[in-house]
Amino acid sequence: MKRVIRSIAIILALVFVFVLAACGKKKEPDKVVNKSAAEINEAIKNAWGEDGYGADTEIEKDRLINSFGIDLDKVDDYYAAQNAISSINPDTVIILKVKDGYAKEAVDALNKVYTQAVNYGTLYPFAVAKIMNARLYNEGNYVIYVIGGNAYTGDSEEEEVKFTVAEYEKVDKALEE
Repeated sequence: MKRVIRSIAIILALVFVFVLAACGKKKEPDKVVNKSAAEINEAIKNAWGEDGYGADTEIEKDRLINSFGIDLDKVDDYYAAQNAISSINPDTVIILKVKDGYAKEAVDALNKVYTQAVNYGTLYPFAVAKIMNARLYNEGNYVIYVIGGNAYTGDSEEEEVKFTVAEYEKVDKALEE
């Protein structure tokens, strides 16, 4: 029971940190601009390698609009995929090149999606470190939402967090190149 309470406390603390980061300072890779969504996705896929990239199923347009809250009329280019078994693997990659003035709305919509992922992760604690370290980048007219990376196979929660942070740093670096 103590472990469950501790895990929930850690999750809530990390949610608070992510929400503050998403509302204020955003990760802003310098060289994302002027790439297609497919090229950006390829950079993410290469950063994690074949085994670490689990967003293997396209997110249908209707679902992107109705479930994710994205107005595709305000998007010039996009790539959206998640794991085929998203109920047990949260890996998701959404890359939007939006029209002028829509980036903030897109970030807000994806923050809502992230909140749902966190809520689900607290009900069914799996891949918690992946979810809690998710990335939401906003650089100009690009908005990128990423949950994923290679899976940790050990037993230590502390080591899992370190491993997951290192996985996301690979994406941070890839998007800066």
